Amino acid sequence: MIVSFLAGAVGSMGGPGGLIITPFLIATGLPPATAVGTTKLSAIGMWIITLMKFHAADQIRWHRVPAMMLISLIGGVIGAYLMVSMSDQTAYPVVGVLLLLIAPLALWKPSLGLTEIETTSAQRTLGYILYFLITVFGGFFGGGTGVLIIIALCWCWGWTALQAHASDIPGWLLMLVVTSVIFVVHDRVVYSFAVYMFVGLALGGYVGSHLAIRGGSRLVRNIAVGFAALVGAKLLVQAFS
Repeated sequence: MIVSFLAGAVGSMGGPGGLIITPFLIATGLPPATAVGTTKLSAIGMWIITLMKFHAADQIRWHRVPAMMLISLIGGVIGAYLMVSMSDQTAYPVVGVLLLLIAPLALWKPSLGLTEIETTSAQRTLGYILYFLITVFGGFFGGGTGVLIIIALCWCWGWTALQAHASDIPGWLLMLVVTSVIFVVHDRVVYSFAVYMFVGLALGGYVGSHLAIRGGSRLVRNIAVGFAALVGAKLLVQAFS
């Protein structure tokens, strides 16, 4: 439960919580698919709580949420199909480099994600394209997806880091529910683990979202940039080891 609490707190603040708990489950002896399925089902409560917290704080930009939910669902399904035909090793170096580029980008534009800014129609269109591509990546791998989305939406749509993270949650939750059903149908969930993880993730999500709202966009942005460097380096090491 301690690991799931930590993963919930990190994930709700914009970090890659899945990269904390899924490897832990695999280390206990669960097959990778079962570890992923158990994590997805357990995380539904966490994301519902996080969604409610961010909605109460008026950080979700609802005018774009329906389109984001549709894109997230389509991208996630495509990503799941790609997973069976594309090796993770193909994606690791590409995504690793992208994540490592985020830190220099943030240093080059230190105001990115801290305040709302005006963007052009071309930037907004690019934002939808990038969001789709990132959700496809999230469908077949997932680690670091939230970090990429935060930076992409801050850059293309002019949102703060907190708004970008909060507004992505409805689409992410929809994808999570749909994929959880698939894992349940294929008996890829360990329910004895899921019960404890559900509680730990939910508590972590409550604490993490509270800290994110209290710390503001600077905290969420710094978490995203910091984890981008760590996860990017990890993926490159995995790709070439």
